[in-house]
Amino acid sequence: MKNYASLSLSLFKERDDIAVVLSSFAFTMLGFLAAVITIMFSFSNSSTFKKYKRKGYLDVFFSIYYSAIFGLIFTFGLSILNFSESTGAWIFRLSVMSTVNNLVQIGLVTTIIINLARRAANEP
Repeated sequence: MKNYASLSLSLFKERDDIAVVLSSFAFTMLGFLAAVITIMFSFSNSSTFKKYKRKGYLDVFFSIYYSAIFGLIFTFGLSILNFSESTGAWIFRLSVMSTVNNLVQIGLVTTIIINLARRAANEP
């Protein structure tokens, strides 16, 4: 059975460069999540936020938020492991898959915050 890792858009050959990009992405997004939570707490006194909390949606949001944080830390760890010569293609593939997962989670967190902020801003 052939090893097709080097055929995937030749990304595996540039594993070290991609690992730098992925680790930078993970740390930058951790900073973004810190800014997002600050924005969220700036409108915590609004009736929209209180309604969101009362319905239990805030617990779901924080579950997604913590999952995104741990996912970004996991992505960073995997990207550091890519620098090791002893790791195979599976670490590289896992780090790319984890990055896609991070993008989905961050998109979800951002969508929630934008909708909450928009509704809070439109309150009378």
